[in-house]
Amino acid sequence: MEIDLKSILSIIAICISSVSLYISLKSSKHSQKAKNAELRVSLLNKYAEVKSKAIDLFSYLSGVQKQAIEKNDLALYRIVEDTEAASRIIKKIEAQHDRVKNSPTSMGVELYDLIYSDIYEVTQDILQTREKAERLVSNYLSSKTDESTPNK
Repeated sequence: MEIDLKSILSIIAICISSVSLYISLKSSKHSQKAKNAELRVSLLNKYAEVKSKAIDLFSYLSGVQKQAIEKNDLALYRIVEDTEAASRIIKKIEAQHDRVKNSPTSMGVELYDLIYSDIYEVTQDILQTREKAERLVSNYLSSKTDESTPNK
């Protein structure tokens, strides 16, 4: 049985293309893992950012409470007494952060799709709670200064 030069070259070409395909698949899998890891880090950073906003909200509410206590102003204290809302938001963020942290690295885009709406919802909760508290405190303080201004 004699193998001619064309057959040998064909076999070599098939071997080379098989090796090339194998290397390409390995590279593709590695790239996907790197992208998934990058997305995961991005999500964890976003959670850190959102948690920072929630902590700022908690600090704001606590600061107003402290001011109300110092001035012995029960009405002002009651406006912001629900610091538990900020605490609940922080706990929710921490739970979601742990969910991302403990999820398999292979979950890339799927994880982002699952978590994105949660991040958005929590961010909106923080903004709405902060805006409401600032508005109520501002209205209360302005009405209080209106009351203390003598009528002419």
